[in-house]
Amino acid sequence: MLPIELMDMMWLNCDKETLEKTRDLQSNYIKEITQYFDVNDSAKNGNIKNLKWLYNKGNKLNYLTFENAVFNGNLIILDWLLNNKCPYVYNRIIYHISKKDNVDEVLNWVNANCDKNSISMYKI
Repeated sequence: MLPIELMDMMWLNCDKETLEKTRDLQSNYIKEITQYFDVNDSAKNGNIKNLKWLYNKGNKLNYLTFENAVFNGNLIILDWLLNNKCPYVYNRIIYHISKKDNVDEVLNWVNANCDKNSISMYKI
């Protein structure tokens, strides 16, 4: 039997179809990391491990990724996205904040970290 670390490495390099068909054989760790196959779904559902895995596999971050993270309200993901130069549109993220339970916390973070003049770029 292979060590779990080696098996996990093999799972992380499988294609989407294989991962979906073999969920019952995977560890909980792999199920979490490979839960979604789109960065926008991952950000919306607050799965940073999955988001990082997708990014490292070459998936591109886009303004919808940032908006979905705002919608989720996860400041750790928002920090990570900003640090990885994820584009955003300030007016659109303000709109999404208004739908959050933790409006003040997310709004304070956005105002402290995001360029209010951004129309499709990232803070430099």
